[in-house]
Formats: sequence, structure tokens, C-alpha cells
Amino acid sequence: MLKIGEFSKLTGVSIHMLRHYDKVGLIHPSYVDETTGYRYYDESQIIKANQIQVLKGLGFGLQEIKEIQKDIHSDDELRTFLEEKIEEKIEERNVINKQIKQIRKVIDELEEDKVTLALEVNVKVLPKRTVVSLRDIIHKFPEEGRLWGRLVEECKEQGVRLAEVPYTFAITHHLDFKHSIIDVEVQYVIDKPYKVTGDIKCFQVPQCQVAAIAFKGEYTQIEEINVYIEKWIKENDYKMAGIPFTTYYRSPGNEQDPNQFVTELCFPIKKCYKVWKSN
Repeated sequence: MLKIGEFSKLTGVSIHMLRHYDKVGLIHPSYVDETTGYRYYDESQIIKANQIQVLKGLGFGLQEIKEIQKDIHSDDELRTFLEEKIEEKIEERNVINKQIKQIRKVIDELEEDKVTLALEVNVKVLPKRTVVSLRDIIHKFPEEGRLWGRLVEECKEQGVRLAEVPYTFAITHHLDFKHSIIDVEVQYVIDKPYKVTGDIKCFQVPQCQVAAIAFKGEYTQIEEINVYIEKWIKENDYKMAGIPFTTYYRSPGNEQDPNQFVTELCFPIKKCYKVWKSN
């Protein structure tokens, strides 16, 4: 029998870690003196301790090691477990390589004295929402405010109660500067569906994944951001999966100072999966 200190020296596992292994059920002392509380390990447990250290070095967590030692009883089972770990590591490597690529891109943009937006693109999933909507043709973007006013009036007349959320949505379906035609839809979030008539519509917008950039200040930044994010989508192996839309958090409806506007441009996306052809 070996005292815990001797066992620690022989296995390279600290006394603190041996106590932790005992606590999580990975390796228990062979004997504990009830009077002194001293822990003793059998010499044969060196084999188990060594295996734990090897598996940790291969990247296995303690729970995985516990599973191997408890539930795997044949070489075939162990082989399957290890092959699954290889697949997990390959996926981790791919994620790390992607992160390295993105970091290098930011560095390149900084070295070229560009205003970088690479750290601003957020890929996220927006939950489904119920909205009341008005879509019409305007001739200049400032006229969008007129659509919001019409939508609010229609909601009041038809008893549609708007949700108490500090944001709204707008979609530009078609843009023709040559003929001064802008096909715009504005949306308010509502708590429940309503039966509506006339120009306004009520429907549920499904959950979607988006690449989004939020910014503060005037809307003159939008064109530059649109160009950047469209390029970002292609370079990061995504493709468009719907019509881009704008989320207004602070806008002329609730903020008078354009420098304090908070806006988010959202581009619905989905991942492009490359098909590899074997020769």
C-alpha cells in the first residue's frame, strides 16, 4: 500500500488532483484510515492513474475518461470511442482555423488603414415574431417616416395593440434610383395575431439566422456597411437566404439626435457546404 504522497510522486498526479479524482468517482483510495483520515492506494492503481494521465494528454475530459473506464469493455468499443474523438478534434481544428483566418483578416485591414468592420459582424439566430406590416412605394428614403405614421394610425383604427419593445423592422424589397422607386415594408412587433383589413397585414416571421452589424449614428454609414457585409458573407462560406432588413432601436420615432441613432442591418444567411468530388 502507498500513502497518497508516495502515490502522487510515482504517478505525477498532484495530491490535490487525486482528491478531486476521488470526489468525481474517477479513482478512489484503496483504503482510508478512519482514525487518521490518511488515504492509501494499492500499487496496481498506478496502472489506472497512468491511463488517466494518458487520456488527459489526448484531450479527453474527466467525464469521458470515467466513461471509458466504466463502460468500455472491448477493443472494438474503445476504437469507436477514439474514432469519435478524432472527428471531434477535426471539427475543433476547423473552427480554430476559421478563427485564425478571421483574426488575420482584421490585422490585414488594420495594416491597410481601412475602417474594419470584421469585429462587428455577429452571426445569430433571431426568434420568430408576430408583426403588423405596411408595404408601399416611396420615392426618397426620408419618406419612410410617412409609412410608419400610416401604420400607427391603421393599428389604432383597427384596435391592434403594439408590443412594448424598443425596436421596429423595415425591409427594402426593391430599389430603383433611376425611376425614384423604393418598395419598402415597415413592421411593428405585436403580442398576438389580429384580423386586419385594408393596406396592413398581420403575419408571423419565422426564426432565421442572420449576419448582422449594429452601428450608432447617421444612416450615411449604411451603404458602406452593406458593401462590406455582402463581401463578408461570401468570404465566410455563407449565402443569402432571404431579403435583408433593418432593425431600428433608436430612430427618428424615438430619438431626435441623428448621432444617437442605433441601427442594425440584418442579412438572412445559411451555410454553404462544399461538395468534394473524388477523382
